Amino acid sequence: GKSGVEADLRCLPIFLASCQHLVVFCGPTFLSRLWCIIELFTFVQIGRRLESIKFELVRREGYEDEDSSQIEQAFDNFDAQECNCFDDRDKDRLLSIIHAAFGSLSAFNEAVGDIFCRASEWQAVLKQVSMTAHDERGWNNRVVQADGRSLSPSPHMSDESTHDSSSSTSDMEDMESGIS
Repeated sequence: GKSGVEADLRCLPIFLASCQHLVVFCGPTFLSRLWCIIELFTFVQIGRRLESIKFELVRREGYEDEDSSQIEQAFDNFDAQECNCFDDRDKDRLLSIIHAAFGSLSAFNEAVGDIFCRASEWQAVLKQVSMTAHDERGWNNRVVQADGRSLSPSPHMSDESTHDSSSSTSDMEDMESGIS
């Protein structure tokens, strides 16, 4: 029989096709999670617009500068080979599928990098990371809507932050429990 990874990969475009938006909770480990990268890449490859991807920066309270620096480094040094999966066999299988589809991991890394470069929302997140990492006042750079609600990423999601037609790929273990 086929492995669970192969079945999951075959179903991933079907799951994502029902989503109009993708919410990415991006923290220090997001770019090290191979399944998260595969979800993001697949969302774009099935024809969804980059404008349909919403990036939410996730940093630990009290570690904002450290987390911001790690996110920036992860972006600058992305390499699928360095990503992890819960099960090493899943990683090996995913990497072999990527290699078969792209001819090399470097070609896949370049394609993923292109998505980040083209995603204006991602560029805004990187700018926020950079501003936070270099903000001498130590502010958290919260964005607040006109009604006073904070738009800053939070480790606790409210019902207001999700939509029926959205999917999310997450950096936080407790957030991942709701992902199919």
